[in-house]
Amino acid sequence: NFKPVNTVVETIINATVQVANDEALKVNNLDYSKSYFTIHTTDTIKVNDLILYRGKKLKIIILRDDIDYGFIKGIGEQILW
Repeated sequence: NFKPVNTVVETIINATVQVANDEALKVNNLDYSKSYFTIHTTDTIKVNDLILYRGKKLKIIILRDDIDYGFIKGIGEQILW
């Protein structure tokens, strides 16, 4: 009777975070009633990672590898605590 264990690892990343624009929401068929943020970073992030930014908790829901341009782009959905 084993139970799954979630492990939390806290890491500081360098990123630029901004409110996601309407084009990003439309292209990705996201729900306009929620708050989304675009995240650009050179650090490693994965889908479902949580990012704490200015008191907001953002869950990475979409990732695009733009490492040829020097960064990874993600879209984070604000989730409630």
